[in-house]
Amino acid sequence: MDDVIYLEEPMFADGIIAQAVDEVAADGVAYFSSAGNAARQSYEAPFRDGGSGYHDFDPGPGVNTILNVNLLLGTTFFVLQWPDRYASTAPGNPGAQTDLDIELVYRDGRSFGGMGSFNNNVGRDPTEVFGVTTSGWLLEAGLRIRLKSGKPPPLVKLLWYAERGLGQEQYHTHSSTLYGHMNARGAMAVGAVRYCNTPVYGQSPPLMEYFSSAGGPRSSLRPPAVPRTRCASSPASRRRRAATTRFSAARITATCWTRGRTFTARPPQRRTRPGWPL
Repeated sequence: MDDVIYLEEPMFADGIIAQAVDEVAADGVAYFSSAGNAARQSYEAPFRDGGSGYHDFDPGPGVNTILNVNLLLGTTFFVLQWPDRYASTAPGNPGAQTDLDIELVYRDGRSFGGMGSFNNNVGRDPTEVFGVTTSGWLLEAGLRIRLKSGKPPPLVKLLWYAERGLGQEQYHTHSSTLYGHMNARGAMAVGAVRYCNTPVYGQSPPLMEYFSSAGGPRSSLRPPAVPRTRCASSPASRRRRAATTRFSAARITATCWTRGRTFTARPPQRRTRPGWPL
């Protein structure tokens, strides 16, 4: 069981941690990982060239190469990835063939002091990560994604993790945010459910809390499946998820979903003291 995330873990392939999870799951070990609290704080869309290599965020006939965001007090991390080869997933992998950059700018396109991530991705991982800390309560800014070299990727995916939240003003896609080892075939990603949104209170299946990470992106470059002793029908594009209950004194059944089937874990003993999480 773990409660950690590594921002640079691959979204579109199984990284070394996800591969390790699948290894132990193949030996019959139950591996649980926190789904995280990223809700659907993600933008995902096909790459569209809006001129000079900048991604066009506007899905319609217009062109807008800046995604307006409001940064709140504290630190916000941005993660950009796209489907390509990952050099880190195995020795000898060729790495990415496309190089993208992400930049924080003013709404009029002026540079924000060079804030962003500008790594040369060719031969490495298709990943750009950067963080920004603001001392004021609100900072109006924008994000730009630029193709520096190589072929345009079929898709760009952007996630953010903010201490106090981030206001995305436009072009919402509300995409998945569950990725990395918690999105591995053998992992059980654990989200949160309020006690009143469970079967014992008439809600079946349980209703996830809004802040729990939704998942997950398809690992399009996933290696061949490792034979498993349990839940062998779980597909690559869907993860087994369990819902844990918050603030519950009732007897709750946790449900684990795979595609086309459900199974129920043994219910815990009733708590005698209210307010204890399960």
